[in-house]
Amino acid sequence: MNEVKYPLEQALPEIAAEQEAAVASMSHVPEAIAEEAMRRAWKPARRNRLMPYLSVAGVAASVAFVVAFFVARTNRNDLRFEVAGRAGEAGVTLTAQASSPLPLHFSDGSVLTFQPRAQARVARLFDNGAELLLASGRVLADVRHTGQARWTLAAGPFKVRVTGTRFAAEWQPTSGRLAIEMFEGSVIVEGPSLGTGLALTSGQSLDVGVSSPAVLARAPTTEHAPVLAEVAPDTVPSAPAPAAAPAEHPVAAPTRPAPSWSDLASHRRYAEALAAAEREGFLRLCRQLDAVGLLALGDAARYASSPNRARQAYQALVRRFARDQRSQDALFALGRLESESGSPAAAARWFERYLGSAGNPPLAEEAAGRLVELYDRAGDREAATRAARDYLDRHPDGLRAALARRILTAQKPRKAP
Repeated sequence: MNEVKYPLEQALPEIAAEQEAAVASMSHVPEAIAEEAMRRAWKPARRNRLMPYLSVAGVAASVAFVVAFFVARTNRNDLRFEVAGRAGEAGVTLTAQASSPLPLHFSDGSVLTFQPRAQARVARLFDNGAELLLASGRVLADVRHTGQARWTLAAGPFKVRVTGTRFAAEWQPTSGRLAIEMFEGSVIVEGPSLGTGLALTSGQSLDVGVSSPAVLARAPTTEHAPVLAEVAPDTVPSAPAPAAAPAEHPVAAPTRPAPSWSDLASHRRYAEALAAAEREGFLRLCRQLDAVGLLALGDAARYASSPNRARQAYQALVRRFARDQRSQDALFALGRLESESGSPAAAARWFERYLGSAGNPPLAEEAAGRLVELYDRAGDREAATRAARDYLDRHPDGLRAALARRILTAQKPRKAP
């Protein structure tokens, strides 16, 4: 035994030195992982005649584990980005000049453009996205949809979760207000007064403050879409002058026709738009409008705080244009309306219909997550378990993944003592 012990006493310090050198050369990996590998390798065992050999094997295994983990971390293909033709660096604050925007080009094809005077930094880079911290100003985001995109934009207490979409975000730190305009795709905004998160889709805009409620509206569909405005009187083509009338019978000036409900809605004057729709005949509009008009009518009624009229418009859209993609938006809006009015069972039915609609609806994760919450609040254990399992199958890293796992864990039978 003494003949074996002496070589081992020489070998062990050499192996330990090699292990310490390997860990030191890769300091960017958490030390806890190396410590865990060493702890496992040196787990106490019964003393026997093979103990010296097993100790050497344990050290070698720990070194192999740590090196393999380090190599895997080194080979991660994180995103890269360029600023003005030069390689960008995560954690560095960038400020756009007052006279020109500052674009950031990412290796996956995504582009973030800081508008003049905007200040932000790329806090972290991942292999499938990045985390942007917007300190102030406006940024235009064109994020490529790769199927597993992981992008977030943080502004003050707010966070915008992105998969693949085009939108603009503006943060004013002095007033604590965040404004978002959606041009394409969808995002989820989290923060004060937004509950578990607010989903925005193409054509919507959001204005929210740290201590003020969110204001939703319909935004232009493209970044440079013109905003309708009243025509100035001096630009209206002049009509032929009428014949002169006697002075004692002056001619009344022609009155300008009242704007339609759709014109008012396009200017975000939703209360006036709803009033105009009532004058035109709300139910008649529900029977005659096309899918685009019905969705706009339902949105105007909802933003004017008239959930009953919004339901009528959305339900007309679902009933009359079931195969139109806009009916999916109406189904989701109906589920949201019922959830906000305190009718979880009705809300769940609409979200179930939304998930069962044709194709892959753009807010599938949000609808599935809301189902998990609704069934959990209602105390329907069976439905909550089913919804949680379906959610994790499709969105294992989603916003409600933790809630879904807690529900499934609570349903597991406890072992008898």
